[in-house]
Amino acid sequence: MIGRILRLRVTLGLTPNKPLVFLAQADDIYTGLSGNPTLFPNCNPTAPVLLGQIQDAKTAQQNVGKIKGASAVRDAKFKIVVTSLESERMMVQWLCDATPDQAASLIAAARMTSVTIPARQKPLLGARNGPSGTVLLEANASLLDGTHRRKTFNWRMTTDGEKTFTGLPSTPVGKTTVSGLTPLTTYYFRFRATTRKGSGAYSQVVSLLVL
Repeated sequence: MIGRILRLRVTLGLTPNKPLVFLAQADDIYTGLSGNPTLFPNCNPTAPVLLGQIQDAKTAQQNVGKIKGASAVRDAKFKIVVTSLESERMMVQWLCDATPDQAASLIAAARMTSVTIPARQKPLLGARNGPSGTVLLEANASLLDGTHRRKTFNWRMTTDGEKTFTGLPSTPVGKTTVSGLTPLTTYYFRFRATTRKGSGAYSQVVSLLVL
C-alpha cells in the first residue's frame, strides 16, 4: 500500500556455504562499488583493498583439495571478505537512509539487495502506565541490534530531565516493570542491549507521566 514503506534495509544475500556462488556475489558487489565512485566515495575498505581480499579468497578456494588444510585457510579468507562486505553494506545503508528517494537506485548500483520495513512497527522503547505508581517498559531491541544474539537489557530512569540517571535491574528479555514511582511525576526512561560482543548505545529517552 502506498505510504506504508518506512525505509529500505540493505542486504547482501551472500551464500558462503557455496564457494563459487559466494565469490561471484563478492565480485558483483565489488564491480558495483568500484564502478560508481561518485555514488560511493567512502568505501570501507576501499575498492582496491576489497579486490585484494576477494582475490586472496579465490586463490584459497583454488587450493582446496590440493593442499592439506586449505579448507580452513579458505574459510578464514571468506570470513574476511564477509566482514568487509558487511562494512560496505552499512555504508550503503547510511547513504540510503540519508537520501531515501535514491535508496533503490543506490542499492541497485552497489549490486546489493533490499527488504522493506513497514511503517507501522513498534517504537524503540515503549512506556505505559500499569497499576498506580507502576510503569511497564518494552524494548524493540531489533532496531538497535538486528541479530538473534542473546541479549541483556540494561534499563535506566531519571526525573531531572536526563541529567542524572538511576540504574534499574537488568533483564534477559526486552520487558520490565518499574514500581514504587511517585504518581503525577514525569519519569524519563532509556535502555541499551548488551551481548557477548559488548554493549550498544543507549536508546533515546522516552518520558511518561506516572499515574
